[in-house]
Amino acid sequence: MNEVKKNTSQDSITIVRYTHPQLISRPSDAYLGLLKNWNQAEISATRQYKALLLDKEHRLIAKLSLPKKFHLIKSNIKSALTHLFDVAKMNGAAEIIIGQNSPNNEIIPTAGEKEMAMLIKAAGAEMEMPVSDQIILTESSYYSYKKNGH
Repeated sequence: MNEVKKNTSQDSITIVRYTHPQLISRPSDAYLGLLKNWNQAEISATRQYKALLLDKEHRLIAKLSLPKKFHLIKSNIKSALTHLFDVAKMNGAAEIIIGQNSPNNEIIPTAGEKEMAMLIKAAGAEMEMPVSDQIILTESSYYSYKKNGH
């Protein structure tokens, strides 16, 4: 069982750190890690974003809950991701997994979501914060870009 320490929010991003990191070796591990971090009453309500921070050995060191006002849209993606990746680096992450819930319970990404995923991955590479996976999730299923070859 992991011991969890809750930090204060850094610029509205809530950080939960782990003293005994667990290995995230498969997309299903990432899905379960994200799902545990979601308020189950809200998972089907509004789109939200969470992130898993991993160390060099792919161990989960922290989870980030992004504020409800956080939206990834083309017009603000660069500034939003710069802030997110800076917080990840400040917390010792070597890579990041980004999760988003699907309020309509549809896990297959739209063309717009696929385009956004490519922008996120490219921004991570540019900012030296590898995005190792992006996951769309519901209470009972998920879509992993990594697992599906993206």
